[in-house]
Amino acid sequence: CSRRSTPTSGPRPTISVPGSLSTEEHARWWKEAGGWQLRQLLFWQWDPIGVNEAFPWSYDEYDNYAGPIVTQLGSGADAMEIARYLDRVATVNMGLGVSAGRSETGPSSDLVDLAQRIVDWYPSSIEWWRSWSR
Repeated sequence: CSRRSTPTSGPRPTISVPGSLSTEEHARWWKEAGGWQLRQLLFWQWDPIGVNEAFPWSYDEYDNYAGPIVTQLGSGADAMEIARYLDRVATVNMGLGVSAGRSETGPSSDLVDLAQRIVDWYPSSIEWWRSWSR
């Protein structure tokens, strides 16, 4: 895993901004709250290779997947699209093979459940940040 000087480093995602959030506000949300929160979800809830047991040394293992996910969310992705992305990352990018519980039609129900939590998290995180940052 790579080490970074700050947990908010890395490429800034390009997204369609939801609601009345400006592009600049969305960038602030990502830097101040959203990026960190999504990385935590991936590290503690997804963790397909089981590295969270090595925390804190492995804290940034899944950071590179947060940007593409928030980009998909900003484009209106649903839970199945996010689950397919995470399944593809695990099976193709990480070479883990077919995920446990994967059906012929797609990701496991556990992965779809996690993806739904991520989809639900997105607008609630923005709303939390709006109330906190003002």
